Amino acid sequence: MTPFRRRQGAFTLIELMVVVAIIGVLAAVAVPAFMRYIRKAKTTEAVENIQKMYGASRSYLLEETQARGQIFPLPPQFPETEPLTPTGTCCGNAGDKCVPGLGVWDTPTWHALQFAMTMPHYYRYEYESTGSAGAGAGSRFTVRAFGDLDCDGVFSTFEMVGVWSNVDHDVHGSGGIFVDLVLE
Repeated sequence: MTPFRRRQGAFTLIELMVVVAIIGVLAAVAVPAFMRYIRKAKTTEAVENIQKMYGASRSYLLEETQARGQIFPLPPQFPETEPLTPTGTCCGNAGDKCVPGLGVWDTPTWHALQFAMTMPHYYRYEYESTGSAGAGAGSRFTVRAFGDLDCDGVFSTFEMVGVWSNVDHDVHGSGGIFVDLVLE
C-alpha cells in the first residue's frame, strides 16, 4: 500500500461553489437580455399589422367603388375613422394579451381594411382618416398600434401615415414606421 491515496475523481465543495457562482453571474446577465429580446419579438405583431392596414387603406382608396343602385363611381376616399380597438386594456388577461372578439372588429372601417384580430394579441389598433381624396389636399390617414408589453401603464406606439396626391393620383406616405418607446 502506498501512503498516498488516489483521488477518486469527485469535485470538492469549493469547486462546486465556484461553478454555482459562475452560473449565477451568467443568469443575472442573460435573463434581462432575454426578457428584452422577448419584448422585441412581440413588436413584430404591431409592425406586420400596421403595414397590412397601410396597404389595405391604399388599396381601398385606389379601387373604384360605387354605391348600390348607382352607375357612376364614388369619389376616391379613405375608410372612416375607427377608434382604438379593442377599447379596454389587455393587461390582466391570460398572457397579458387582448382577447380576440370578432364583434369588436365588425365595423365598416375594419371590414373595408379587411382587418380583424382572430387570435390573442398584444396591441390595440386605431385608424384615423381626414377628408376624402376627391377633396384634394389634406386627405390623409394614419394607422396606429398601441401596446403595454409589461403592463406598467406606459405604451409603445407604432404609426404609419398616408397622404393623397392630386398630382399623380396616388397615395404617398411613411417611408417607414414611426416608433415611440419600442420596448417601453
